[in-house]
Parts: sequence; structure tokens; C-alpha cells
Amino acid sequence: MAKQVSANGAVKVSSLMVELDALVKERESFEKEEYARSNQRLYEILTKVYRAYRTAKRSEPLLTETVKMMKFVLQQSGERVQVNTLAINLFVRYVFLTSRQRAHNYSRTLQAAFAKDISHEALAQFISDGGGV
Repeated sequence: MAKQVSANGAVKVSSLMVELDALVKERESFEKEEYARSNQRLYEILTKVYRAYRTAKRSEPLLTETVKMMKFVLQQSGERVQVNTLAINLFVRYVFLTSRQRAHNYSRTLQAAFAKDISHEALAQFISDGGGV
């Protein structure tokens, strides 16, 4: 059996609901404005990482030396880098220095774009069309 709310309790519930409704509007605004801009900025940075990777990928010596240098720098900063880490993962980890899970998600997105031969100019739209990172 449900408890009845006292008049004083009803005022508190009503007041809290007003506060929560205001938070809903705040969240909606955030998603439409700030979050959308934030994602757009993320996609711009990912596009630059992707472009750098595609540039390096065109020349095996360039890719090999870049990977060696990124591994060295990451290890010097205390990051653990496995021997079998994909080059594209290194590009992402080097730029973002983020959790392995987040780097993995970004890398998978870039790998999918690379597999479909998406140009760097079309990457942001590719990511948006796919529902984000």
C-alpha cells in the first residue's frame, strides 16, 4: 500500500519536481548546443588524426619511423604500449592520451572509415551518420 504524502511533503515533492523539470530543460539545451559543438570539435580532431595516419600510411618508412617515435614518447611519459598495438591506435593514443577504452573506440571508428576508404574530408559526416564514436 502506497504511503500518502503529507501537505508539507507534497510541497517538497512539488518543489523538487520544479527543480528537476528545470534540469531537463538544461540538459536539452546542453545536448542541442554544447554537446553538439563538443562532438563536432572531437570529430575535427579525429579528422586531423585520420589525415595524419593516411599520410603516414602512404609511405612505409614514414609510418614505421612515426610509430617508433610515438611509442618512444608514450613510453617515456609512462604509458604502456604493447608490441602488437596497431599503428592507427598509436596515433589516437598519442594525440588523446586517454583511457585505453576511449582510444580503442576512437581507433575502431577510424579503422572503419579507413576500411571503407572514407576521405578525411568526409570523416565527420561518416561518424555522424554512424551515430557517433
